Amino acid sequence: ATTVNTQGGALIIASNIDDATDGDTTTNGYIMLREGLTVNTRGGDITIGGGNASGTGYALGSSASTLTEGVRIDKVLSLVSGGGNISIKGKSYAASVGAATGGAGFGIYYLTSAGSISSGTGTIYIEGYSQTTDTSTYGSGILFALNSSYATTITSANTTANAIKLVGIATGTSADTWGIEVETNSPLNLYATGVGGGISVLTSQKNTGSNYDAVYRSAVEILANGGDIKLLGGQTLSGSAGIANGIWQIEAAWALGSKTGSSYVASSSSNLTINYDKYYFSGINPTIKTTGTFTWDASGAST
Repeated sequence: ATTVNTQGGALIIASNIDDATDGDTTTNGYIMLREGLTVNTRGGDITIGGGNASGTGYALGSSASTLTEGVRIDKVLSLVSGGGNISIKGKSYAASVGAATGGAGFGIYYLTSAGSISSGTGTIYIEGYSQTTDTSTYGSGILFALNSSYATTITSANTTANAIKLVGIATGTSADTWGIEVETNSPLNLYATGVGGGISVLTSQKNTGSNYDAVYRSAVEILANGGDIKLLGGQTLSGSAGIANGIWQIEAAWALGSKTGSSYVASSSSNLTINYDKYYFSGINPTIKTTGTFTWDASGAST
């Protein structure tokens, strides 16, 4: 794995930064770490993206058929900022990608140990924008897949509403091009442990052939210590308007709000909001535990 350590200095991994001068926005700019990434900045921000030297835009996938993903990390994932903010932004190339070939905006694959993104009191922002057009098995905006049952755990002790924010966008109109996809054997945990810290998972997709906003095939825990939790589909995100009738699908255990016995959030007063048009629970009974309000409504595309 690539390893980077700083003593409070920021880390910027920025690709696709020369397009202002070379005019080439179609064949360069992805960030792909097939052996993994380990970072500890001890208070410094971690920025993984592109478009400029500050990395505040997207890392952009290549037109080469096996390199279309914006940001991809395999095997080892450990990002620790110790109070710095963490931002990741990836956009895939607009192309048809073959089955079993990655086409996600941001993807985590083939973990060989538990994955971790931890910001201390900093915020975490992850945006995956998939422009994959069709035929991809792995073409969602944000994707966790093939991780051998190792969980990816994203943790922030920040106390603001945006402690953890995931934004999944897909513009493909068929196949597995959805807002966010958590595949089998790839659990996902989101923990906002700071008092009042919130979590948002926002999705937008245009898949008329397979109209899913969010697909969760592994266990998921989304827990917050008093801050709002928002799971919202059919959104307009980064200029892309989602379509109506998107499905929120779960196929494994779900814990929302807090979880008895959790070392992260054992009790919660968070207000919970879930806005999707259709729901498919696969016989699963989600566990929802909070003393706050619970709002279940239609998506942004329908209201």
